[in-house]
Amino acid sequence: MLKKESPANFKKSVKTASAMILISGLVTSSLPFWKTTTEQVDAATTQMDHIQANSAVIALENGDFENPVVTTKSHWNTFNAKSVPGWNTTASDNLIEFQENGRKGNIPAISGTQWAELNAYEVSALYQDIPTMPGVKVRWQVYHKGRSGVDTAVVEFGAPNEQMVQQAEMADGSKKWELYTGEYTIPEGQTTTRFQFRSVSAAGGDPAAGNLLDNIQFATQSVLDIEGSFAKDSTKVKQGADYTLHVSNVGGMPADNNTISVQIPAELNYTAGSLSSANTTISNETYDATTRTLTFKIDILKKDATADITIPMTGTTVTDAATPSTSATYNDQNFSDTYTAEATDDTIVVTSDEPPVITGEATTKLNPNSQFDPMSTVEAKDKEDGDITAKVKIVNNPVDTSKSGSYEVTYEVTDTDGNKATFARTVVVTEAPIITSEAMTRLNPNSQFDPMSTVEAKDKEDGDLTAKVKIINNPVNTSKSGTYEVKYEVTDTDGNKATFTRVVVVTEAPVISGKTEVKMEQHDDFDVLADLSVNDKEAGNITKQIKIVSNNIQNSKPDTYKVMDKDVSKTPKANNKELPRTGDKASQTLSWFGLACIALGSLLFRRKK
Repeated sequence: MLKKESPANFKKSVKTASAMILISGLVTSSLPFWKTTTEQVDAATTQMDHIQANSAVIALENGDFENPVVTTKSHWNTFNAKSVPGWNTTASDNLIEFQENGRKGNIPAISGTQWAELNAYEVSALYQDIPTMPGVKVRWQVYHKGRSGVDTAVVEFGAPNEQMVQQAEMADGSKKWELYTGEYTIPEGQTTTRFQFRSVSAAGGDPAAGNLLDNIQFATQSVLDIEGSFAKDSTKVKQGADYTLHVSNVGGMPADNNTISVQIPAELNYTAGSLSSANTTISNETYDATTRTLTFKIDILKKDATADITIPMTGTTVTDAATPSTSATYNDQNFSDTYTAEATDDTIVVTSDEPPVITGEATTKLNPNSQFDPMSTVEAKDKEDGDITAKVKIVNNPVDTSKSGSYEVTYEVTDTDGNKATFARTVVVTEAPIITSEAMTRLNPNSQFDPMSTVEAKDKEDGDLTAKVKIINNPVNTSKSGTYEVKYEVTDTDGNKATFTRVVVVTEAPVISGKTEVKMEQHDDFDVLADLSVNDKEAGNITKQIKIVSNNIQNSKPDTYKVMDKDVSKTPKANNKELPRTGDKASQTLSWFGLACIALGSLLFRRKK
């Protein structure tokens, strides 16, 4: 006899009840196969024989009776079998009855919200005909419950329209769902197998009520396929890279107790508690930082169901290939043997995440009032991005070349990873040297002129630069009166130039005007300065400055005398101008003639006496 189990008791191991035997092509039905130990089976390289490993997935359809949906307020509907996916009925009216949660006094569905009743309006059976491969082992399960009392039904398999082989008899009351499970090996030659539930009796004998069924499975084992993929091909140190595990049940039975283990590579880091998923529930997460092993569980996966789990990771070490190692353990729902699956894991490249570097002239010296280009000599390089000089921002530029002093210009650049670099540049606006000298120099005609007299040059940094002063232009000619400009230039070690212009005036000699010949009688008084005046171009009338250089006039002695007058200039270096107080030769002849006349007159006068 097949032992029925409640859901709670099913997980306990039981003894092996029987084994299936194939004899000379005779089909012997399989009794439930109960195991006392857990069998480790690799889903990728199973321990089943060649036939089992290479068989197509076998699974019945709509085993939890969720389609079509019950829409009546009474929470039950009968549907023509043609509108019910997967299922057929032996009822003469071809009707199948579905019920749903909400019926008074009913216990909720085991899976989903709906279940089926074998007795719609008459005692009948529900079945599915499924393509099968001979020799393949199939697992089955069913939940059974009476409607009003103890209802009885049987599970039976076989070739369609041939003798069915009973697998189990189910007799259960209405208080709870009871689970029945078993294994069945497809007999030789049976390429289509009917999986059938037949009503035997119902409490009270009502043919229209009894034998409720839910969560029926008839399928080959569950097989988990796991693929890991990074969101991008590469990441950088200290940057994230999500790793997504795509888990699919490509087998027949629902996969239960799905426990996934991920070995985090040393070049990546995982922060515990950061798992996420949009289509499954994650539970029992643990992370051993020492072994770098992440373990967690996900929901049951029915046939063709999938789950996607995102594992955030962060790059820690540069590498050409960081590869997680993922595996899973699981079992068919309500069966105790355990399978393993190895994932197809992805690889990611971890590159360095070095910040960019700004280079430039650390100290820049500028001449006063010169142009300053703050980007001159500035470059920005990034190991990953290359030349990012164009992205450099000038954060602060207080430079004013009209004012000497020291200024700091600051720069900033950000690479594509968000790393920032800054740079500070010192800009010194230097002071120009200063040339000092006599602004105006006056020279007497034909005097000597030293252009470097009174000239000095000083620089704040270089000190005395007088020796470096260059005379750019010196047109002074002391033989010609006039105003001249002498130009000087000096350059300090910073290249700053200073110029100076000196005015040199070569003066004109003063002019003494007056009578060049004076006639007087003997013994007459003679004023040597009478009728004389002196005018100077710069000083004006300087008659009072006339000095007598020589005066040999004897008014008691007739003769011709020469008086020399001297002009005293307004400057110590002025030339003296000597003017004779005599006439020309004609005047001298007349003088001698006059004197002769005077002498003759005197002689005649004496004779008259």
